[in-house]
Amino acid sequence: PTAPKPEPGAKSEAPDDAGLGRQVLFSMILGTYCMGELTIGTRLVLHARRLDWSPGEAEALLSGFFLGMLAGRMFVTLVPLRLSHRGLLYASGGLAALSAVAGLLWHPAGLAVSGLFMGPFYPTGQALLRESFPRSFDAVMGTALVVVAGLVMATHAGVGVASDAVGLPVALWIVPSSLVAAVI
Repeated sequence: PTAPKPEPGAKSEAPDDAGLGRQVLFSMILGTYCMGELTIGTRLVLHARRLDWSPGEAEALLSGFFLGMLAGRMFVTLVPLRLSHRGLLYASGGLAALSAVAGLLWHPAGLAVSGLFMGPFYPTGQALLRESFPRSFDAVMGTALVVVAGLVMATHAGVGVASDAVGLPVALWIVPSSLVAAVI
């Protein structure tokens, strides 16, 4: 006699190794990414204004960042890519970090353009968590949200302190640094 076949959609009984240390490590992918996104989203207008951009130009720059994020997410939703979740995270985080560096060294528009490359990162990071922890995704996502919240609070405070101590242009280097950390 053969063993009964599991029903379609039935979950395997094998554990997916969702220990707290591994959960936190994977959660850092999303958390460090959010540090970069949050920093641009909250400081780009101020940065542009300190570079003598008009209020309208500075706000348009921030709008460009968020439109880029939307376009990046729509692109990976509508265009089938032959990349693994990890491959897409590497490409998204790496290109966003390079664009942010260009924005800090040459022209602030690079910071806005980084939104295009950042767009796919967070949803792809969630997909990687689901793939890596199929039976404990809810618990892992809960851990990820706690890590993200902690890093978001630390980033707000840290960028503010760094801005006061060394200036906003230097403090903004948290953006490419956090994106590189997310990729690593």
